[in-house]
Amino acid sequence: MGNKLTAVMIAHNEANRYLGMVLEDLVSYCDEVVVLDSGSTDGTASLARSFPRVRVYRNERDLFWEDESALRQQAWELALATHPEWILAIDADEMLERKFKKMRFQLLSQKGYHLLGFQRFHMWNGMNTYRVDKGWDNRWVYTPMIARVFPGKTYRFRPQKLHGGRLPENVDGPMLATGLRYRDFGYVRKEDQVRKYLEYMAHDPTGCGGVLLDHYRSILDPDPVLLPWTE
Repeated sequence: MGNKLTAVMIAHNEANRYLGMVLEDLVSYCDEVVVLDSGSTDGTASLARSFPRVRVYRNERDLFWEDESALRQQAWELALATHPEWILAIDADEMLERKFKKMRFQLLSQKGYHLLGFQRFHMWNGMNTYRVDKGWDNRWVYTPMIARVFPGKTYRFRPQKLHGGRLPENVDGPMLATGLRYRDFGYVRKEDQVRKYLEYMAHDPTGCGGVLLDHYRSILDPDPVLLPWTE
């Protein structure tokens, strides 16, 4: 494909969620995909291995809630070992919109920007509706997801137990706001909304010192404001 692109993700018990759909999409435009299985007890690793160009690594115990930044550092180093020109840091329940495939060559061939940013859409109560009330509206915010790799550079993630960021803290800018979107399927199902709320409250009961507490609580709002997704 040229301009080698490696995708990297951390996965934990994703076999019966969106991993298959996500990997099928990723292998259509990525040269390699690195999956770090963090202590899954289902068929996550086997499912990932069934796709071409996917490298699967495994930790026997899930470390995500213990030290997210260390886990992301481990995954990043594994992605670097594939010798990519660019790395896409994506979760097992996220997908870039289809337009990226058409723009891939243009975006990865340009020399002026070292980060590519995408708008995040939280899909809610369905695969094709997204939430826009309270802190869930990210339509005008660009999340850096793809970073140019500089050979020989030592990358480091901010040492933080939770919410440490998907990219190393010392990635080099500037960032191009691509005008492209991505869908986050983490809150599509009611049971996932409840699970995420309970996990956040169990592992971060103060909400990062109160900053995120109302955001956590809003996960369980009975009447979120939703809009239809179209591509």
